[in-house]
Amino acid sequence: MEYIKTMPFEGDGESAIKIARSIFANNNFIIESLSNLEIVAKGPGMQSTKQNPLLGASRVRIAIESSFITLSAELGGVKWMRNFLFVFPPSLALLLSITFFILPIASFAAFIPWLAVLPWVFLSPLVARWIKKRTLSALDTMLHNMTVTSQTTGPRGK
Repeated sequence: MEYIKTMPFEGDGESAIKIARSIFANNNFIIESLSNLEIVAKGPGMQSTKQNPLLGASRVRIAIESSFITLSAELGGVKWMRNFLFVFPPSLALLLSITFFILPIASFAAFIPWLAVLPWVFLSPLVARWIKKRTLSALDTMLHNMTVTSQTTGPRGK
C-alpha cells in the first residue's frame, strides 16, 4: 500500500522539515536521511489501534520542491494490521476446533469457535478501512500543519 499527496507550499522549507523531524522523533521513527528540503523516516510499525495512527506508515518521505511539498508513504503498519485482522480470528477458531475435536466431548463443540468468529467476517474489513482512514488522516494533518506552521515561522511567512 502506498499513499502520495502533494500540496502547494510557500513557507520555509527548513522549518517544515524540522517540524516533520520532531514529529517523527516523538513517534519513534528512525530518520534514514535528512537534508534541508527532504526527510525520509522509517516507522516502528503498528501493533494496536490504540497507538498513534501515524504509525500505520512504515516509511515516509517528505520532499519540498519549488512551490510544492510532497509526502509519500508506505502503509506497512496498516497492511500488517489488516492482515492480522483477516488471519487471526479464523486461525484461532481453527486451533480451538481442533482442540475440541481431539478432546472427549461432544463433536458439535468443534463448531462453537466458528460461531464466535463469524462476526469478524463483517468486522475485519470495517476495522481495516478505519485503520487506513485514521493513518491517512494523520499524514494529511501532519502535512497541513507543516505547511501552515512553516508559513508563519519562516522568512517568507513574515
